[in-house]
Amino acid sequence: MEFFRMPVYYENNFWRIVASLVWGGVILFAIAVLVIIGTLLSKPFLTLSNLETVLFNLLTVGLIASVMVIIFSNGGLDLSVGAVMSLISIVVAMVLQQGSNPVNAVFWGLSIALFIGLVNGVLVGIARLPGVLVTLAMMSLVRGISYSLSKGSPVTFTVTDSLFLPNLKILGW
Repeated sequence: MEFFRMPVYYENNFWRIVASLVWGGVILFAIAVLVIIGTLLSKPFLTLSNLETVLFNLLTVGLIASVMVIIFSNGGLDLSVGAVMSLISIVVAMVLQQGSNPVNAVFWGLSIALFIGLVNGVLVGIARLPGVLVTLAMMSLVRGISYSLSKGSPVTFTVTDSLFLPNLKILGW
């Protein structure tokens, strides 16, 4: 199978490192250009409040991306991640609407996510079904459950719905 050989310059570690550094530099340059453009076009762009908002919103995506890196590096593919995240958000919001504390809401959200992951893992790992088909089916199932729970409308809660949430601070936030 000589057809799938890597190019010669990647067989040498030196050129692999050089290529990594070049691509890293290109990415850093692109980020710097975007920060400069954002700062010039919007006054509140480069403020502490905006940075805090960006980092807070990046937390969810970063956690899911780090898990997906592990799945991809092992040759897997999980199509149900977004649907599971949606279901968990709906469940947590509904539990908080009932006036429960966030620890209880997080417990229910993590329990449901663990169960769905366990079902996916058993079907792919033990039953040897194709991961793409299993996670595609799970995505459809979970999206249907999310839709039926939310009745097709956004599930929201206010801080007054949860008696525990106003006093909750994590790392000073």
